[in-house]
Amino acid sequence: MTYAAWMVIAAIIVTVFCGYKKIMNVTALAITFAVLIGYGVLGLSVKEILSNAPLSVMFDMFAVTFFFGYALDCGAFSVIVDHVLYGVRKHPAAVMPLIFLLSFLFSAIGPGIMAAGFMAPLAFDIAARAGYSPVVTYVAVVCGVIPGSNFIRSSGGAAVEGMLRAVLGDLPAQRIALEGFLWSFVLCTALFLLVFLLDRKRAGTSALCQDPPARLNPNQKKCTLVVLLVSCASILPPAAHFLLGVSAFSQMTNKLGIGAIMAVGVCAASGLRLGQDRKVLTRYVPWGTITMLGSMSILISIGKYTSMMEMLSGWISDTVPPLAVVPLLAAIAGIMSMFSSAIGVVIPTLFAIVPELAASTGLDVGVMYASIMVAATLTGSSPLSTVGGMTWGSSGNRWENLFYKILPVCFILLFLTIASSFILNISAF
Repeated sequence: MTYAAWMVIAAIIVTVFCGYKKIMNVTALAITFAVLIGYGVLGLSVKEILSNAPLSVMFDMFAVTFFFGYALDCGAFSVIVDHVLYGVRKHPAAVMPLIFLLSFLFSAIGPGIMAAGFMAPLAFDIAARAGYSPVVTYVAVVCGVIPGSNFIRSSGGAAVEGMLRAVLGDLPAQRIALEGFLWSFVLCTALFLLVFLLDRKRAGTSALCQDPPARLNPNQKKCTLVVLLVSCASILPPAAHFLLGVSAFSQMTNKLGIGAIMAVGVCAASGLRLGQDRKVLTRYVPWGTITMLGSMSILISIGKYTSMMEMLSGWISDTVPPLAVVPLLAAIAGIMSMFSSAIGVVIPTLFAIVPELAASTGLDVGVMYASIMVAATLTGSSPLSTVGGMTWGSSGNRWENLFYKILPVCFILLFLTIASSFILNISAF
């Protein structure tokens, strides 16, 4: 079946390339390749091929973004941010750290990378009005959104944890996902602080003066309360289990999953009429990412019926020194993610080769999974990728050559990930 394995590899490369060049729809192309190879070459039924779709992961992403779409649609998040910024109007040096913190928090409580679409326009509007450097503004948003999205109860972290659970079980999957979140948070925070301290273009206090923002209207107050209740139900049980050893509700929330909890929140938000259901469903749910994740996972899963995973892991284990395997995985994941979706393409592709690679090299499985997760998500800061492109697109072309000024950000994060993965690999070797 070696020829079939090479066909799957070629199909993945062609699909990623077509997605990057926007030649055709990636979802349709990936499904087509999967059916052609699975049915035409391997003799699999179409039902067998489609059964490899990660439905639980796709449902988690759908439910999380659907629920928090109500808070975006009714304007509750926008009013809260306005109040926070108004509170620090006399302390201009605190504005960029605050944008970083808000980007992290809003991303972590559920919306994931979608928080960039909300925070970036606000951040660049402040930068244009008050004279802040667009580079430090860009870094504040992406370095806040990315680790926030990796939190285990955000959409990105939930998706990664779902992929890990498929091969590791509940507890190791949670532990590795949490380690990846902490790793990405440390690196992103370090880069933001470095860029912020080097920045010399902060605004004066007069530029930040503004009238008091509007108060939350009754609908927004109800929405904020629902978001707080659902977020607490989702975050507090696993946090109590990890930090305090209290597992009374942790097992129940683990069995339910983030998607089921958020689905209850959707029912509450819809029943209370906190937003326009159809608008929230079409505007705030990232259907492109969800369908791309499903289709690419189906295509990649065809490889398990061939010798593709054994071929890739064998090549790496035979030609790469053990101490360089984890940094190599991080480099591959980071470079791929600069041009494509981390959750939809890169992470499921590389996660698939980890079991075989770990068996042949004896390296720590957790470090390998976490390094792929961190490298892939951090280089999503590239303006050619998901988070970076969403953030850069919100700048409104108000600054010349901004693309070239922010492009090094993803390379710096990739270097930091590779260096730290090498150190962790040595410690775990």
